[in-house]
Amino acid sequence: PILAISTADQFACMAAVAAAYEADPKTPPIIQWDCARAFLPINRQGEEAIAKMLPPRDPDGIDTTTPGLNLIEALTLATKLPQRTLLFLLNADLFLDEPAVIQGVMNLRELFKENQRTLVMLGTIVRLPVQLQQDVWTFDEPLPAADAIRAIIVREVTSVREVVKDIPEPTAEEYRLAVEALTGLSAFPVEQSTAMSMASARRLDSD
Repeated sequence: PILAISTADQFACMAAVAAAYEADPKTPPIIQWDCARAFLPINRQGEEAIAKMLPPRDPDGIDTTTPGLNLIEALTLATKLPQRTLLFLLNADLFLDEPAVIQGVMNLRELFKENQRTLVMLGTIVRLPVQLQQDVWTFDEPLPAADAIRAIIVREVTSVREVVKDIPEPTAEEYRLAVEALTGLSAFPVEQSTAMSMASARRLDSD
């Protein structure tokens, strides 16, 4: 299948999906692509899949190119990925107005369906061209709810207090105010705001 997910935190979205497969004895290869680094493995199976997909390098030559750095080339290379591979495209929304990219995604539909491979296009707001609207499942990832925000804050506070022993444990009210202040943010800025608060105020400061 081909999916498109609008998310405020693409890396957290990928991490959550990868974590969901950790207990699976048949964990599929999971790979990400971005326009600065091309293909990168997210798990060991992904590393093996990339090695099989990319053309062999000339051991005696000097090759400064990065295979698949161009998205059109990457989509062509993706046809060689093994069964059940999960491929994430980061910031896919920035490329979906290019005819060759649209065609490249369309070309994967039948090939990926044959052996359970999945293409996941990530972006802040993914708007599909009309040519792909019948072929792609779309999802909007919600921002973290209050319980998830509190869990992130607790994790960050615990991590900091393990290193800086004189930082006090926040009260229930301080936790409540922090959750209230950080509601509406994605996971990463919640982490960063909490860490900066602990570093500057040496306590959980919601101001």
